[in-house]
Amino acid sequence: MPKLMGHNEGNPKRKTHCPESSRTKGSKFTQEE
Repeated sequence: MPKLMGHNEGNPKRKTHCPESSRTKGSKFTQEE
């Protein structure tokens, strides 16, 4: 899953992912952590 962010591999559990990702599965990733 963290691989999808790519640019944020260092902090996959951080909410620093781009807005595009947050729109697609941001809520899911946020709740996963």
